[in-house]
Amino acid sequence: LWLDRRLFQPLSGLISDANRLASGDFAHRPPEVREEELASLSRALTRLGEAVQRQIRAVREERNHFESILSSMSEGVLVTDGRGRAELANPAFARLFDLPGEVAGLTPREITRQPRLGEIVDEVLRKGLPARAEIDRFGPTRRSLMLTATPLGSGQGAVVVAEDISPTVRLAEMRRDLVAN
Repeated sequence: LWLDRRLFQPLSGLISDANRLASGDFAHRPPEVREEELASLSRALTRLGEAVQRQIRAVREERNHFESILSSMSEGVLVTDGRGRAELANPAFARLFDLPGEVAGLTPREITRQPRLGEIVDEVLRKGLPARAEIDRFGPTRRSLMLTATPLGSGQGAVVVAEDISPTVRLAEMRRDLVAN
């Protein structure tokens, strides 16, 4: 009876508390225990829960910071996985290519109907080297886009940055026409 009350019941409670932490309930704190060895285990579980909560908070803050940076960029950014399927695209990319919705899981060809975008992603994933290409996009307005793609680690994916260079292209065309005239 003494062993059950002083040792086994608190130990069973700590096992239950550890299982709650393992299942994702990091806000749960085990109660204080009188037995010295079990009390140190209880404090260790409390510290573990607090440390995990701090790390999750830091990751969330970093993710939010990253998302705000991507959202504020004027250049379009597309991130693909190692198979060439989109993981995310920022709002500027959606505007440049007139995308109606979510792109996650789609190939670049399915997203934009621009074969050169798919080719550049395939090339970067295959060779593991950066690549550049210029494409003309016809829609409500003609746009010239410079695509710059770089690999993410070894086979982990690619990042494509699309920059609208239409004003520069139009200026070059105007100069060419002026000289020709």
